[in-house]
Amino acid sequence: MRSLCFCALLLTASNAPAAPLVVEQSRIAFTGSQMNVPVEGRFTAFSGEIVFKPEQLAASSARLKVEAASIDIGLDDGNATLKQPDWFDAEAFPAIEFASRSFKDLGGGRYAIEGELRLKGASLPLRVEAAIAKTPQGLWRAEATIPLKRLALKLGVGEWADTSMVADEVVVNALLVAKAES
Repeated sequence: MRSLCFCALLLTASNAPAAPLVVEQSRIAFTGSQMNVPVEGRFTAFSGEIVFKPEQLAASSARLKVEAASIDIGLDDGNATLKQPDWFDAEAFPAIEFASRSFKDLGGGRYAIEGELRLKGASLPLRVEAAIAKTPQGLWRAEATIPLKRLALKLGVGEWADTSMVADEVVVNALLVAKAES
């Protein structure tokens, strides 16, 4: 879940205008497993801004803010559990945030985005590799698949720490869309 925010992009210190996410075309989803059965979920409320300049990556930046309480695995009881202190502690820590520090061109339309993830009161370094391309509609489309270790993020502690019940690995899939500068 480290990349929950996955994979996300917003404005830090840049003089270029930031483009807000087109939320209705973006998604932040994840897959884990409980007792070897896949569990899929998503976050339904998030926002962010992107400044992406492929020819001037030092001027690029990204910020993402996810509302922890918007977690949805399709089951009311499961959603309630994931909002509790052993998991996201959504009442005490309502936001999961990612802010980029740098972008690096990996070639072939792929970029490494180094940044900081803020989750449950902690700040952690996070590297996200994303495919970023401009669409014919003039939008930036960034896609990333981010494998995370939930226990390293202090997600699913206490009785949930047993990895034979809930796997440690969670894969976050993010699709973020923002308007490109003209």
